[in-house]
Amino acid sequence: MRNRNVRVSGDSILNSLLASPMARVGWLRPPTGFIKMNRDASFVDKTISGGGVVFKDPSGELKGFFFTRFKNVNTKAEAELEALSFGLFLALRLDFLNIVAEVDSLEVVQALTSREVQCLYNL
Repeated sequence: MRNRNVRVSGDSILNSLLASPMARVGWLRPPTGFIKMNRDASFVDKTISGGGVVFKDPSGELKGFFFTRFKNVNTKAEAELEALSFGLFLALRLDFLNIVAEVDSLEVVQALTSREVQCLYNL
């Protein structure tokens, strides 16, 4: 099996998943003038969920981060959206107006890019 370098971001996540059963993925720099927001969430059950966000500039310098537990989250998709929502809120508070946000949840990407939007979460 050949390894391929695959860029994983919101719009290309489905293509990258289909590209190869084994993909090596690494951090990709945002364009000049942008901040990259990498975020992730964890969900075990309604009482155990949380997430975090890391902000880096094009040189890879850490510009900010957060991690927290979430309350009243019912699904993994809701936890992913909570991390994305709070990350975008924090980016605005930190005056990061040009953001590249990575989303690794296919369900969330499909929900956010679908023409038939199904509400998974009340933003």
